[in-house]
Amino acid sequence: LERLKPMESMLKTRKGLFLTFYLMGHDYEYYQPVRPGDTIRTWELRPTLEDSTNLSGKEPRKFRYVDGQCDYINQRDEIIGAFKQYVEVTLHEGNPPVDKYFDDYGYAQKELDYLAEVFESEKPRGAEIRYWEDVNVGDDMGTITDGPTTFMHMGFGPPPPPPGEVPKRTFTRYEEPLGGPVMMGYVPDRDTGLLYPVHGGRHGYDRAAQFEGGPRAWIYNVQSRYPMCRLITNWIGDDGFVCKFGWRHIWRTPVGDALLINGKVVKKYVDNGEHL
Repeated sequence: LERLKPMESMLKTRKGLFLTFYLMGHDYEYYQPVRPGDTIRTWELRPTLEDSTNLSGKEPRKFRYVDGQCDYINQRDEIIGAFKQYVEVTLHEGNPPVDKYFDDYGYAQKELDYLAEVFESEKPRGAEIRYWEDVNVGDDMGTITDGPTTFMHMGFGPPPPPPGEVPKRTFTRYEEPLGGPVMMGYVPDRDTGLLYPVHGGRHGYDRAAQFEGGPRAWIYNVQSRYPMCRLITNWIGDDGFVCKFGWRHIWRTPVGDALLINGKVVKKYVDNGEHL
């Protein structure tokens, strides 16, 4: 359903200020399954904004807001789910500070062997029912991996057109960056003033990430969220239903790092007749 969410609308800044954008996380709530043949429409809710500037007055202006907030409604006018996206932006005078630079991580052969073993041992539960009575607090949900990550993980851009139908390219001479994520267009080098094309922005180009204050190109948030969801759905099997899912960004993950995803049961209870 995240594919149907409203697009986030970046805050605008006046010239001379630089806006850094940090996606803090998402919250999902699901009330019933989405089935093949359903028609889904999105009801967008008004974003909320709060000033979270440090009261000392020694730090730049900072705002947090809930953006891309919506309800999902099916063809029977039933609300089947809800979504919230949390964003933090900071306004800098001039250029933003650059985070500590992370070097590329080189893997020892035994590390790659371990990741391959984790990858090959992943097994979805499928149609084998996991009964509520069989679940205990502290149960291990296993470990899966998504890594080492690469730029190919990103899947940039639309699929290529059919042979013989390549459209004429449109050329953008230059668009002045006003702050925030610069996903397309150009960024100026801070020292030389030369302009560099950006393709994929912060996620596909080290220079674009550093222009925004990041250390290196970092992975999309979906590369963190999707394996979490996959671990859960692997474990619960086809008869399980995810009622709520939330995640928070703790640190940006450079492209090339490997993710290891694991979990355990922390609570088991009955609420209004539902076994959760």
